[in-house]
Amino acid sequence: MNQDFPPHSEVCLLASKAWRALIGRISEYLMDEQRKKPKAVQDILTALADLKVGRFTEIAPVTDHDLSQVIDQFNEVIRVLQTQTEKVASERILLEEIIHSTPDWIFIKDLEHRYVKVNQGYASALHLKPSDFIGKTDLDLGFPEELVRGNAKKGITGFWPLDDQVTTSGKTLVLENDPAVIDGEVHIFHTIKAPVRNHKNEVYGVLGFARDITALISLQKNLDSERMKSVKNAKLASLGEMSAGIAHEINNPLAIIDGAVSLLPRFLNDPDKMNSKIKAIKRSCDRISAIVKGLKKFSRSGDSIELSRHDLASIVRESLVLIDSSSKRNSTPVTFDGMKDAAIFCNEVEIEQVLVNLMNNAIEAVKDCSDRWVKVSIVESDEYIRLFVMDSGKGISEEVRTRLFEPFFTTKKVGEGTGLGLSISRGILDEHSATISLLTDSPNTCFEIRFPKAEKLKNVA
Repeated sequence: MNQDFPPHSEVCLLASKAWRALIGRISEYLMDEQRKKPKAVQDILTALADLKVGRFTEIAPVTDHDLSQVIDQFNEVIRVLQTQTEKVASERILLEEIIHSTPDWIFIKDLEHRYVKVNQGYASALHLKPSDFIGKTDLDLGFPEELVRGNAKKGITGFWPLDDQVTTSGKTLVLENDPAVIDGEVHIFHTIKAPVRNHKNEVYGVLGFARDITALISLQKNLDSERMKSVKNAKLASLGEMSAGIAHEINNPLAIIDGAVSLLPRFLNDPDKMNSKIKAIKRSCDRISAIVKGLKKFSRSGDSIELSRHDLASIVRESLVLIDSSSKRNSTPVTFDGMKDAAIFCNEVEIEQVLVNLMNNAIEAVKDCSDRWVKVSIVESDEYIRLFVMDSGKGISEEVRTRLFEPFFTTKKVGEGTGLGLSISRGILDEHSATISLLTDSPNTCFEIRFPKAEKLKNVA
């Protein structure tokens, strides 16, 4: 049986040991002229010559007892080597199949930037065969020189400087947005480059693994666009739900203004009463201004999320203006206990939307309870600013709790809710590196939001 000898360290080591042991036994035997058997010795020498070039040839048995032991030992070594070689060959075939099956690019270059190994995915992308790469450089394959060598003026580092960085430092390099030109179009890759070492731990090349994320980036942009649409739609839905109550909130101070203005002529000669009515008009105007300001901010939207430093307590107080009418209409007082400086990095409009949604949900949840209240509080821990929205309800059932943040899930009657509020709120908070959860160990229904402290996210500003 003939089979190629693979350059595998374990098999080579085994062969080396077996070779030395066998040569020793044969040398002893050949020195003993009296017990020499020319035919058997020649068979052994032939098998040794075959083994030297990678062929495994077993020797036919002989009748001589002592020589038979030598031959049996030789044949056993041959069988062990053959088994190990077949195992290594099988593993290599499996590895080759895996490497060539993936559409991702896998390659190895030497220190002179010549390709040593390329998988089918890389070759197919360039309409070549893997063998077309071997011994060639990126320039030989037609890659633009500025992508290969780099262009400082255009801010392009280049393939080769990055390869040299890996082989020189001996450290793995991860490239998040690595450009490459395919069929005249620029594609974006997530690339990993790692040093390749020999048995002496010397770097002799660079291993590259590149995944085309162009379509993924496009998909992410589309998802971000759809998320922004959902946020806007939910915002409009909230405005619609609040409109009747807000109109009432504006009508009340308007009625006060109208009444005070009609009485002003009567108090032309009474400065104290005149000033009293003017102050009433001023308070009513301030009330209307606060409501309108809150509405304008709440309805404002953008296509991107811009984070800046804000006081969470101030955002809560502005949110309370928007839910005040709902609070009064349902006879549910909403109280707030906040810190003086609860600084977070956020988009204040989006966080206000989250808070309005949570507080309105709480008011709606307890509207049929005999004891109705909602409490908002802010506390500080080592890593976070923690905001709690608690109501007088006695918790949420496990069945509902497991689906709270699912899109379109709602416990409200048909036509009273979209089921997008909590889902969108969690999406907004994800963008702020914040989390929202329902506290299961609280005697009352309580949601907790954890914001990273502003100083923890200074790099965002």
